[in-house]
Parts: sequence; C-alpha cells; structure tokens
Amino acid sequence: MIVPRVIQEKGCNIPPPSLPVDEESAVDTLATDAFGHDAPRDTGFFGPSSNHTHFGALSNAFAQIARAKFPNKQALLRTWTSEQQDELPRNEQPPVPYSAFDPYGMPDEQYALSLFDTFFSSINLVFPYVNKASLLWDYHQARQMRPTQVRRTLRVLLNIIWAHASSSLGKPESEIFYRCAVTLLDTLTIRKTSVELVQIFLLLTIFQQNHQRSVSSWTYHALSVKAAFQLGLHAPSSYRASNEEDKEQRKCIWFGVILQDRILTLSLGRPAMIPEHYNRIEAIRPFSITNQPQSPDCVDNVQFFCHKVSLCSIIYEVLERLYDFNISTDSICLDDLIVARTRLLLRLSAWQSNLGSFSIVKASSFIGQRPEYCNRKRFDIILSIYYHRVAMSINKAVLSRFLTDFALADDEAIPEPIWDGVISALSHDARSAMELQGIFTSVIENDSTFINRYAAWWTANYSVFSTSLHLLGAMIFLLRFPKLKECINAKDIRRSMQQSLDALRTVGGSSLISWKGRNCMKQYIQGYDILANEVESINDGSHQMGTTGPVIGSSLDAEDLNQVCFSSDLAMGSMFDLIIETADDFFAHCTDIDLLQDDSNLFPF
Repeated sequence: MIVPRVIQEKGCNIPPPSLPVDEESAVDTLATDAFGHDAPRDTGFFGPSSNHTHFGALSNAFAQIARAKFPNKQALLRTWTSEQQDELPRNEQPPVPYSAFDPYGMPDEQYALSLFDTFFSSINLVFPYVNKASLLWDYHQARQMRPTQVRRTLRVLLNIIWAHASSSLGKPESEIFYRCAVTLLDTLTIRKTSVELVQIFLLLTIFQQNHQRSVSSWTYHALSVKAAFQLGLHAPSSYRASNEEDKEQRKCIWFGVILQDRILTLSLGRPAMIPEHYNRIEAIRPFSITNQPQSPDCVDNVQFFCHKVSLCSIIYEVLERLYDFNISTDSICLDDLIVARTRLLLRLSAWQSNLGSFSIVKASSFIGQRPEYCNRKRFDIILSIYYHRVAMSINKAVLSRFLTDFALADDEAIPEPIWDGVISALSHDARSAMELQGIFTSVIENDSTFINRYAAWWTANYSVFSTSLHLLGAMIFLLRFPKLKECINAKDIRRSMQQSLDALRTVGGSSLISWKGRNCMKQYIQGYDILANEVESINDGSHQMGTTGPVIGSSLDAEDLNQVCFSSDLAMGSMFDLIIETADDFFAHCTDIDLLQDDSNLFPF
C-alpha cells in the first residue's frame, strides 16, 4: 500500500497519511516474519547479534537435545499441550481524527511551553541533543511569523519534541505531533543538510523505536549518518570555526549518531554504518551545552551521556570479534570466542570502574524504596541496563557456538579448557540475566511511569525479551548438562524466567513480537518442566512413565499448572517436531505483507 503524498505549502489542514497507527506499527509483524524458516524474502535480515538469531539457535538446540537425549518417551508428549495463550494485544489508543493534522499549526502557547518543560526535564536529560535556550528563542520568533515563513526544519523539530513530551506523559496527541513532523519532511527537506536536520533524524529514530517501529527506524538512522557526514561532524577540522557552545552541541549530536548506530547494529544484527576509526572527536566537556553555570543535574546528564558514548567502542569490538560485524560467524572458532570474551569482559569491567559518581545498581537496592527512588537513580538504572545487555551479548556468542558444536557430543569429547570457558560464560550470563530481570521487575513495581518518561520503552522491551532468551538458554544448558547444577541454581533460574516473562507481558504492552515471544517461551518452559522432571525422576530412581508434571521448584502459577494436562487423545509425534512447530508458529505466524508498511512511504528516497 503506497500512501499518497499530499503536502502543500498553503492551507492549514493537510490530509494526513492514510496509514492507520496499527498498520504502520506492524514492524513487529515484519520482525516476527523474519524468524521463520520459510520467511518471506523481503522481511529483512537479522544477523548473529540479534535476538532473532539467538532464538533460532536456542530452538534448534532444544529440539535436538529433546530428540537425542529423551528418545522413545512418547508418554511424555501427552503432557505437552498447547497452553492457553495470552489474549492478542491490541492498541487501545483511538484512531487519530482526520481533522487533527495541521503541520503548519502550533498548540496553545502555554501547552507548548509545558511540553518543552517536560521534554527538557526528562528525555533531553537522557538524549541531550537539543539546546533549550536556543530552541525556545527560535520558537518565540516563529510564533511572531506567518506559518509559511517559519522554516520547515524548525517546524519538524518542534513537532517531534512535542511528540516525545506528550508521549512521556501518556497523551494520545503524541501520534498527531509525530505525523505532522513526518508529513513536513518532504524530499527537498531531507536532501538538505543542517545540524537541525540531524537532531530531527535522531529524535525521529528514538520515537519510532519507542512506538513499535524499531526496524523502520533504521531509515531515519541512515539519514542521520548521511547528514552527519555531510556536515563533517566526524572530522575534527569541522569544529574549528565554531564557538565553544556550538562545538560542544555538535559533539553531542555526533556522539548521538554513533550511539544510535551501535545500539541498532547490536539489536537488529546489522553491520555498523560508522567504523570505529571514524570516532576521533574529543570527549564532551562537563559544562558543554551552554556557557552558563549549570545545575548538578545538568552536569550529571552530560557525564552520564559520556559514559554511554564510551561504551560504544566496547560494543563495536563485540561486533567485530564475536559477530564478525554481523556478516558471518562461520569463520570464528569457539577457542577464539572464549579468548575474546575474556578480553571484552575486562574492558567492560574497566568501564564500570570508571563510572565515577554513577554505579551499576542492584535489584535488591529497590527494596523498601519510595517511587522517587527511580527518578533519583535514573542515570544509574539506564547505565545498568546497558551494562548487562553488553555483558549478555559477550557471553551469548560463546554459549550459542558451544550449543551448535557440542549439544549432541559426548561429555568426554569436550576439551577441558573449552568446558571451563563455557561454565564461566554461563555462570556470568545467568547472573547478568537474573540481575537485569530483577532491575526491570523492581522498576515496574516502584515507578510504572519511569520507562515512558525517559523514552526507554524499546530499550526495556528489547532487554526484557533478551533476558528471557538468556534464561531460557541457561535452562537448556541445565537440561543437557545436569552437572551444571553444581554451579548454577536451577530453581533460581526457573523462578527468574517466570518473573522475566511476567515483566515482558507488562512492558511489552501491545507489542506483537513480545506477545508471540512470551507465548512461545511459555510453551518451551512447559516442555522443559516435563523433561527436567524426567531427569529428576531418573536420578532419584523413582521414574514412572506417564506420571510426569511440572518440575519441583517451578514457579508456574495455578492457572499455568492447570494447563499441564494428561490427555490421552493427543496425536503422537516426536518432541523434536513439537518444539520446531512451536517455534514456527511464533516465527512465521504473520505473513500479510500488506501490513508491512512504514513511514518511508510518505516520501521517495
């Protein structure tokens, strides 16, 4: 479906894009399609560092282990039924009325100023890309002009800022402001180059990610890279003619483009668009955004941003050494991955040690705290999320390759140095996953508005999904190698897995991929409980065929327990087939290509 481009210079009420919110947000569907074995060719590529590839590797390993290590257990299959799925999530936000779109209009001045205050006291603290004083001056000047006299890029910037601010407050008009911003981005505007345009692309990318358009956000990210290169933000010489204030602002924007590149690359499994040796600009100074003395909060936010940026070089090395820039990992052997993992964890530990006044929070620190605790520790919480995500990405490369190489091998065939490296990776990965799960559970319980306030929905949703996958991986390892229970507590892993899925249900909201992922992993947990109970029965000498149930110590609630039925009329098949079918149902459930449209249809490239 191609959205007609109806953009005029005159007239206030411009016909909006005819693409409904639910359809435009169907990037979740696109990402879900990409999981399938028979996925459509035009659903995109997701490389080794992505959750897509990780989920596929775990599904294959689980299926192979079930088939090879639990043969001829047909009675067990009668207990693995299709657990009742959660209700399909729906976007309860009402459709935006046609008359609401007015790209050349402005909201009431008092309301506009209140949205500015919201933006600069929350989102701009985390993403410091806009100078408040400069923007307010431009805004007040624009209010004195006729609509057609205001430069188009300023209108776009104002609208996307209002979109972010209203979204952080949970107001439905955020979509109106966003659509106005996108509508104003005509072909001519996009082809121009300015610092303001890079700011726009950065904020549009963040908004899309936080409104279930993460894959299509790659388009605006690519535009931000193009515009940054055209401005020479990567070249130290381009800063010489700027005054001190402009110089530091340009640095923030350039580092924002790099940060976005690293996070998108790691999350979506794409090659980086900005090579590491292009990053030659000196660090931002603490008093960077204005030449006026700043409050402690403003100083903290610049230092916080510098710590995020300094993590980028570690992420790049992770992509280079462990994932071959998301091109192919076939040429990297497990020995090299284990060695590279140690080096990268040392770098990550050094980064943690240099956080200064910040720290990596513990989930236990939230106990007994008041809601304002999250706001007070906002920078520590976000840095902690990034820290654990990078740690899990480092461990994942080793663990995934080990499952591929040795899932079906005899234990004696595993070299001792390899085994020691894998035990270290698994223990560290499980601790990071459980700690990150605990942080999200605590944040949700302590301050339910935190995630939206700081434009962190995509970060949270992706991280909780990742946590669930890593805990599932730990469970598969424990199933295949029971002796690992000597160093990893299976009950803690199982309990944390259930809590992670609960957090995914809360954070995911109307996200289709989160809903599908949670339902699929619930199916896997049910299969794990059956097989793990089989192992326990054999080890205890009390194995009785056909009497299996959930493993002791699992944290399934009463409703989940009722789903573990003992029906005798289920079709017989192999556990391998059931696991693969469950994965396929998740990966390739949606195939309606008509839903896979996004904002890029508003203008040609």
